[in-house]
Amino acid sequence: MPLEDQSLHDHTPLLNPLKNINKLANRLGFVCAPIRSFNPNLRLGAVYYNPLLGQAEKYARWLGRPDLRFAAAYQPTVYHPSFEGRDEARWWPSVPDIRYSALSEARRHGPVAREGKIPMALYRWLEIKVPTGEISKPLRIFFDNPRGEALLEVVPLNAQGRPLDHQRRSLSIPARWRGWQSLDLGSLPPHTSLRLLFPRDSDRCQIGGLTFGEDGLHWPWAQKALLTFQPRENGGGPITVSFDPAALLPEPLRSRRITVLDDKGSSVLLELQD
Repeated sequence: MPLEDQSLHDHTPLLNPLKNINKLANRLGFVCAPIRSFNPNLRLGAVYYNPLLGQAEKYARWLGRPDLRFAAAYQPTVYHPSFEGRDEARWWPSVPDIRYSALSEARRHGPVAREGKIPMALYRWLEIKVPTGEISKPLRIFFDNPRGEALLEVVPLNAQGRPLDHQRRSLSIPARWRGWQSLDLGSLPPHTSLRLLFPRDSDRCQIGGLTFGEDGLHWPWAQKALLTFQPRENGGGPITVSFDPAALLPEPLRSRRITVLDDKGSSVLLELQD
């Protein structure tokens, strides 16, 4: 919306929409912006949407506007599902990062990713499920590995969750490597899921993206994949996050045609079409 309408926000102009919308999403949680062009000379604003305020009349009015063209949200791995519906001050670390205090309860959960990357050392495995049941393209993973070589095991699971050991694959992560690695999965039966077994000594190795085929993005939005993480520490149950773009949006926007434009880092930029 034009900046002269200040009824819903008091943010400064977004002179570079892609860069600043992602920054704004990191600070606030969810941003809606009716941006018509990526012209850096336009004076553009944004509407901050908080699910707790979703029933407010003014928010419902703006979310229903046909010229609401873009939205930004947290990338699914940067929050823990148990945080949903909580007050933000309770589930994001303060600055400085004080996790334990005599004046407040301990924060026992943190986001799956750190600054948009998944530390492999924190998890035993990652399971990938595709709702359509079809995995036909090569698996591509972006690794940030500042230390020695590591080996990732990829185990296909059948529809009942049993390992298909004859189709097990290994993927070598080179030392001091930052970039994409591809793995040909061969021909998999329908409704196969994949379990990635992380090495115990993965140390500082991180995953910064995971896709099927090359579509210019870092995460499996086209497949609307479900990613389930099993924490390495005892007592922590599996954590599942969805890469269905519609799941990132408030209900009034989920019927729109949604395209992911950019998903690098901790936030996602979405285009909304009728």
